Amino acid sequence: MAEFGAFALILGLALSIAQLGLSAGARVLCTRDWVTQVDWLDTVLAPLSVGGSLVYVRNCSDEGVLTRRAEQERASVRIR
Repeated sequence: MAEFGAFALILGLALSIAQLGLSAGARVLCTRDWVTQVDWLDTVLAPLSVGGSLVYVRNCSDEGVLTRRAEQERASVRIR
């Protein structure tokens, strides 16, 4: 049963990487809350698994601020 759980995690991770369009070294800016397993896959594990990094911005809905932050942090992908 543990093997199936690991397989499901890897499959979900591969799917998240493809859906987000992550490439090696991707820098991800995320404003999404981490509530579900999918949130964790998309925002934490997926960037790290491609050798990337994560910039987490919480409690900000100002699009101008988020755009500036993405530019400052050189984020290649934004997750909302």
